[in-house]
Amino acid sequence: MGRGCRPLLLSCLILVVVGCGLSVSVGRISISEIGTCQEVDTEGQPLRITSIFPAGTHIVYLYFRLESPTAVPLEIRWFWEDNLIGTMSQRLEAGLHHTWLAAEEGESLPPGKYRVEVIAGKMTIGETNFVIR
Repeated sequence: MGRGCRPLLLSCLILVVVGCGLSVSVGRISISEIGTCQEVDTEGQPLRITSIFPAGTHIVYLYFRLESPTAVPLEIRWFWEDNLIGTMSQRLEAGLHHTWLAAEEGESLPPGKYRVEVIAGKMTIGETNFVIR
């Protein structure tokens, strides 16, 4: 697991990314890269990058590169069909980070459209969408 990793577990819900990412700069804080993937390596690098996940998906990883001169508090918001399904907050340093959304043991995430937002203060500095078929 890479630094800045924290799981987000929800009953029968998992994330899938639909391949477009949005980056916004807030002052000197920005997300320069954001997306979803099926796994991460031991260094925290995204593997099998995709925004379309098959039915039966159990876990979806969000990865993003934070650009910031100091550690900043961020909130990550997960949406399924435009409904907020989970949040996490953490103070992070600049660099590549990842987190995930996973279904409970033996379950899979429901099909549909998902969105993930990375928030700094009151501004969305990163956003990506994905789909589970």
